[in-house]
Amino acid sequence: MKYRKLDRIKNGIESSLLFATLGYIKFTKISNQFVIGNLPDIIYPITNYTLTRALFLNKPSLEYALGMALLGTVAEIGQKFDLYPGTFDAKDIPMYFVGAGIAYGLDKITFNKTEAN
Repeated sequence: MKYRKLDRIKNGIESSLLFATLGYIKFTKISNQFVIGNLPDIIYPITNYTLTRALFLNKPSLEYALGMALLGTVAEIGQKFDLYPGTFDAKDIPMYFVGAGIAYGLDKITFNKTEAN
């Protein structure tokens, strides 16, 4: 059960990262446009992948990570056509894939195959 403990630690760190970053962006005066505009778009797929991976999958899945990025992309395209609230920004789409890649990479690195069964 060692891997479960490491998985919980990793999930806790990623969840803390999400809430700390979003709180920092919302409640402080940040002038860096990269942080304001792109960092949440990187963090959303990381936390979505981590949460759903912990609940439904027992091993890392590149397909699932890409699905999280595509979900964000669909939402962004929905914003373009006023189907989803928000402001369309084409630069958000690559950030979703960066976040999904980070999530999958961290999961793959920390996953212990021998303890998964």
